[in-house]
Amino acid sequence: MKKFTKKYGFIGLFLALNLGILLANVTLLTNNWIKLNPKINHESLLKSIVEIKLQKNEELSFATGFVIDNKIITNKHILENNDEIDIFYRFANEKDYKKTKIIKISPKYDILSLELNTKVKNLEIEEDFNYGDEIFTIGNPHNLGLTISKGIVSGTNKLANQNFVRTSITIEPGNSGGPVLNTKNKVIGIMTFRLINEKPVQGISFFVPSSQIKEFLNSN
Repeated sequence: MKKFTKKYGFIGLFLALNLGILLANVTLLTNNWIKLNPKINHESLLKSIVEIKLQKNEELSFATGFVIDNKIITNKHILENNDEIDIFYRFANEKDYKKTKIIKISPKYDILSLELNTKVKNLEIEEDFNYGDEIFTIGNPHNLGLTISKGIVSGTNKLANQNFVRTSITIEPGNSGGPVLNTKNKVIGIMTFRLINEKPVQGISFFVPSSQIKEFLNSN
């Protein structure tokens, strides 16, 4: 792991504090939105969503996953084309991570399922959604803990022969694999990536639709 000088340590601390303030403000705005949408039960949802840690030697990366069909569902790309990597998960109320292993991978849909060693409530899938629908995602940006971000369904795009749904949600590294949910608390997709044009573009992100999650779960 790289060593940092005191100068860069102060810079890193400054950036981390400012990022924390930004995410706190986003969370506050989202919490106000949740209060206006009483059907959204975020406390119940958090019991079915996990923080994921990936480790190879001293290198760490982080992502998000959620429980469907008694498995953890997330994105395949979090492996970074490296199957020889240790994968761990924990729920929001847990301090320690549990080790898990891969059950199934779909490069076609960028979906991965992981073994779940705890019994929790499964999230429900819904395939129907329309442009302009209010949606939200729960993710683990920069490993700062599960955070709620909201937006709308804004379009569809076909990239690399796969259909993705475009949203206005702003996401950060660590959000990959998080559920995209409607105001009925049902999963309509997996948050997958954001648009980058020299630098990240705010307010444009993409998710794999829930129809492809169903196909993945039903495949051999």
